[in-house]
Amino acid sequence: MLIYKAGKASHFMDAQNKATSNWMRYVFCAMKEADKNLVAFQYKGGISTVH
Repeated sequence: MLIYKAGKASHFMDAQNKATSNWMRYVFCAMKEADKNLVAFQYKGGISTVH
C-alpha cells in the first residue's frame, strides 16, 4: 500500500506479515464509488476510519 503526501508517494506499507501488521491489512479498495464503505485518514500520527 502506498501512502501519499501532497499528491506524491511518501511511504510504503507492507501488511503481508501478520506479526507486524494490523486490521488495515484486510481493507481492500472498492471497485466502484458506490461500493465504498470506509474512509481512512491520518490523524495525529495514526490511521483513523469513518464508515
